[in-house]
Amino acid sequence: LLLKRAEQATGGKGKEFGCFSQEMLDEKPGSVQAMVKKRLDRGGDDWQVPTSGVLEFAFEVPRFYDAKDSVAEMLRKHEVKMRIPVTFHSFIRLKDLYDSMPHHGSQEIFLSAMSYDLAFKFGQVKVLAEADKESRAKAVTHLLGAIEEQPNKRVLLDLVGSATRSITKMQAQQVQGSCSSLLYLCNQHPDGHYLLNLSSAPDRAVARRCILLSAWRRTVSESQNLLDCSQYGNHDSIRNAFIGNSHVAFDSAKWQLPKDGTFRFDYVTARLPLAPNKALSDFAVAFIHKVIKDSACNFRDRLAALRSVANEMVLLPEQLRSLLRLFPRWHQRYQGRGLDARPRVEAFHCLYSRTLYHSEVISPNMLYHPKLFHSQEVEQIRDRLGYFHSFDALNLHDSKCNGGNRHGPLNMEAHDGWMIVKLMLAINQAEAGPGNFEKCCWTEKMDLFEKGYSWAIPSEWYPDPPRQGELTNTFNSRQDDIDLGKRKELASKMLGWTFRSG
Repeated sequence: LLLKRAEQATGGKGKEFGCFSQEMLDEKPGSVQAMVKKRLDRGGDDWQVPTSGVLEFAFEVPRFYDAKDSVAEMLRKHEVKMRIPVTFHSFIRLKDLYDSMPHHGSQEIFLSAMSYDLAFKFGQVKVLAEADKESRAKAVTHLLGAIEEQPNKRVLLDLVGSATRSITKMQAQQVQGSCSSLLYLCNQHPDGHYLLNLSSAPDRAVARRCILLSAWRRTVSESQNLLDCSQYGNHDSIRNAFIGNSHVAFDSAKWQLPKDGTFRFDYVTARLPLAPNKALSDFAVAFIHKVIKDSACNFRDRLAALRSVANEMVLLPEQLRSLLRLFPRWHQRYQGRGLDARPRVEAFHCLYSRTLYHSEVISPNMLYHPKLFHSQEVEQIRDRLGYFHSFDALNLHDSKCNGGNRHGPLNMEAHDGWMIVKLMLAINQAEAGPGNFEKCCWTEKMDLFEKGYSWAIPSEWYPDPPRQGELTNTFNSRQDDIDLGKRKELASKMLGWTFRSG
């Protein structure tokens, strides 16, 4: 089956063997190409493989899109190349098989199996949903993420609504809740925090799509030679990935989604080259502001609406601040009441990558403004977005920014932590004075720290520190020694910061 799949993906003629790598036969190096052949007496389409031994290998089909493809085009190619499109005649056979199943449990297993590999048209899903009133909701829930084209959101909402008419109100709420993650996902701008149940078909579809979008964004970033702002130095947009309680070093080129469990992660789009002349007018922002403010919806729905149009927005920092104030700031009185959602954090996460001039966003005037964000909100934003998108390089000596001028522990095995250490070293080296680092603690030299000895960053760390351990330090600067121009230059080069002209 994999050989046939490789033929379809590559066009065959020997190219199919390029999908196989790291081949081992009975724990010895081997070659798939050397151990298989075709039976020519059956039309040349029947692969013969060995019937004994243990074969291990990695299988990967060629990338089916390129950096010039739009999101919509990339997703369309994915449905055609990586899933099996259901033709008219195939659908008739599937429908007959579905109708012939003796009970609803068998139908649900069948629906679940189809959702993994088949690509349906919207009308086909609608026909299956209408085939049996009692299984209608399950058909929609399982196959919503397997629809080949991307219909209008209203069409999908109507489909889910029609599937809940013949069930109880509580069941309808459960179906709508399970489908909401997929219904409100914006393919053009998926930035946000996700907690997905991989046993749920809609949640699993969201996870697969976010992984695909991260891989596509990675391709675009690499082709355009954009700054790598990822957590692990691979241009991926997914960070802080956890399966259950286990942290995952996410890499879209290698990682595969498990069958079940919870998948928690943050999606943060890399720094985009936004054009200042594309910024929304104050009139447009005032209109958005009024619509959100006057809405009778709860904050979760307002955020979902904002996220669905965020890809069309380019904001100035002052416009971002105006929109943030529409959402309540976290207060200590909410502690312990189960109100984990912090609307202002969600709004910042959503709109950050659509805002110009990072130097004004990651500054005491915005992220580190005590009246705009509570300290717990700042902590959550820094954890979600990572150092590239939350470290104030101009004020790293200021106790009022970055959660204080005591930095760390910075994980130097991760790309973003290592880059912040490298940035601090560059600033320290560029500025005059006796040095900015104080009370340094590196986990690889923890024995000295525990014995009461001081440890100083060695000269061998300049310009590239080691990629191991965790560093904690205090960064102090005398006012006369601060070279703001040099800090701006380094922040632009190493963090991709942009500055307003003039």
